[in-house]
Amino acid sequence: MRGDYLNSSSGASNWDAKIVNLTPGSDGDVSTYTKELSADDYGNTYMCDISTYDCTVKLPAVATAAGMNYKFVLSYASNNEGAKNLVVTANAAGEDIVGNVMVAGAVVEVTGNSSIEIDSSAGAATYGDWLSFFSDGSYWYIDGSVVTASALVQAAGLAMTS
Repeated sequence: MRGDYLNSSSGASNWDAKIVNLTPGSDGDVSTYTKELSADDYGNTYMCDISTYDCTVKLPAVATAAGMNYKFVLSYASNNEGAKNLVVTANAAGEDIVGNVMVAGAVVEVTGNSSIEIDSSAGAATYGDWLSFFSDGSYWYIDGSVVTASALVQAAGLAMTS
């Protein structure tokens, strides 16, 4: 009832949003993404399994993404992973991701970079670590929570740190 009103009055809703398992069959990178998102995917929550392979995701072009949102959660299989990573990039190097993520109890400001990574080699990834992205048509905004200090990495351009 109230949710119906909020969705209809926000100008955008996706009644088909769902939880999607993202289990890469090989290491993704920023030239061969595990998943390139589109408008059809918005509103979905992705359960990402990085227990065996890097998972890389490319967001849609920010200029056409106003009102879209995506959430990425490390699955239980990813617990204490020390070598593989979750990488989320903007669609192009000039598109900025901005906002704040809680990392090991401290707020980390994300300041205009195009790649965000939960880098398990910098600090073990933990199941339940999550990142959420939403767009106003000019920027991708991020929020999230990562348990291990140093595990959140920002990079200029479309890059992976490891």
